[in-house]
Amino acid sequence: MEDIIFSDTDYYIMLDKFPSHPGHLLIITKQHFENFLETPDEIISIIMQAAKKVGIILKKICSADGMKVSINIGRAADQRIMHTHIHIIPEYTNSKIPPNFRSHLEITEEYISKIKPKLLKELSAQQSTMIK
Repeated sequence: MEDIIFSDTDYYIMLDKFPSHPGHLLIITKQHFENFLETPDEIISIIMQAAKKVGIILKKICSADGMKVSINIGRAADQRIMHTHIHIIPEYTNSKIPPNFRSHLEITEEYISKIKPKLLKELSAQQSTMIK
């Protein structure tokens, strides 16, 4: 199952394997850094710009009421993968899922086939501004 949505020189975007809401994405650095605080400022700038653009796209295609951009640093902050990454999560006003709850929705081929083409279309339209 291919869950990488977009790849650039410094990062890639993929569906979270345990999403809290449909559309939950990760922006992951290609070069290894254990966490956000250890990541060089140049890379931080690149991935944060990508997070903004992806958040705008995701809010639109998921008809979300809001977006959560989350970075966990260290095990005490629930960082489970010791590699720099940013969570981009659609949020909904009337959601029955609490904001910090891990619902662990199942990632199925049907789920991917619904969201991936929409994301690819929007990301392709903005590709010239996504890649440095």
